[in-house]
Amino acid sequence: MLWKHLKIFSIFFVLSNLSKIPTSNGLAYRTNRAKWPNGVVPHKLHTSLTLDDIAEVKKGFNEYHTKTCIKFVPWKEGDLDFISIEVDNSQCILSSSCKVGGYQFVRIGGNCRNMGYVIFGLGHALCFTNENLRSDRDNYLEFKANCTTIPELDATAKGVGMYDYSSIFHNSGCKTCRTGWPRNVTLKSCGRSNDSQSLSALDVDGINAVYNCQGCRRHRWQPFKLLTHEQKTNMHSFGETLLDGKHIYPCRVLLKGSVIHMGQYDVQNNTCQVPSFLMRHEPTIGDNVEVLTIPGGLEAQCSVYKLASPENALKKGLVVGGSSLNNRRLKGFVVFTFPNTTEYMTDSHIRAKWLLENSGNTDLDYVDKRLSDDVGSGTVVSGNYKVLTCSLDTFCMLEQLYFENMKDKK
Repeated sequence: MLWKHLKIFSIFFVLSNLSKIPTSNGLAYRTNRAKWPNGVVPHKLHTSLTLDDIAEVKKGFNEYHTKTCIKFVPWKEGDLDFISIEVDNSQCILSSSCKVGGYQFVRIGGNCRNMGYVIFGLGHALCFTNENLRSDRDNYLEFKANCTTIPELDATAKGVGMYDYSSIFHNSGCKTCRTGWPRNVTLKSCGRSNDSQSLSALDVDGINAVYNCQGCRRHRWQPFKLLTHEQKTNMHSFGETLLDGKHIYPCRVLLKGSVIHMGQYDVQNNTCQVPSFLMRHEPTIGDNVEVLTIPGGLEAQCSVYKLASPENALKKGLVVGGSSLNNRRLKGFVVFTFPNTTEYMTDSHIRAKWLLENSGNTDLDYVDKRLSDDVGSGTVVSGNYKVLTCSLDTFCMLEQLYFENMKDKK
């Protein structure tokens, strides 16, 4: 019965072809190993886990369940492949990598028995590896001459798109021989911290891309320099245009290596135009630019992407576009603004609204009055604006469920 429900769930959120290599994600994944079919991972909780450990493990599961299509399900009789989550105090974290068959493990120990390390270990089991080991790592990190030991690159770990200094799979800390020195950016932190033990925005997008998640997780941020003709047809302006009739497409850019901010994609110049106040801090954007695409159109896989007013947006699922590394608890949402000035023509029509993650605060104007000290003040978005959302079509889901049940009866 459990598997039947999982099968039905997968209709809306997962594609079965997991061998397709995504064209964009900021996460390092192993390209030469097997992934878990449909993103479903049977697991066992080992007797070495305490009640506190189990609580942290469940928090880790929930992080994947609420943000991706990955499903960690209890092992049942007949499951040949599974991961066992265990305690081993002889080390911090150790995990089997990808799906190798049979018994696999995620082991936590010492002072590493919390949600963040659980997420990290589960990520390795899902076929992701350390961000700072990806094959193009040296384009983003440098190591000093006095470093006697430099982490070896993983030639099988592919990362396409933005390098993610804020990834939970990035070694914590910055400017050490273990983590490297970020090139041309000023960062206060790298990787997870005590205050932030969750998947970053790019982590989530990467997992959803690698496992071909569908439904409200089917949107993809594509590197603007690698856009194919098909991907360009999947760009959407949601019916909004500028006064001169040009379509408005969302893009995002990595600013100062610390903030993933939203902007407006200029098709003719192939650039991402960010709000003017940000340009005072980031005179050149560089290659860290991605454009939002939604394969299948705005109404597919029983999910509907559309712009909503702020009061209605919170009733739906807001599309996360960015985050702040130096304050990782900030989440950025895609916002279309409608100013009644000449700024309408000269400045970015697309910006970000910011919320504190897991704070319980649902006021979209609460945080964006000042985005920490990452890019300075001036982030206020006032006046008439709409937020990009995605919601599931319940009737469509029931209809799909009905036809699936009819097939099972034949």
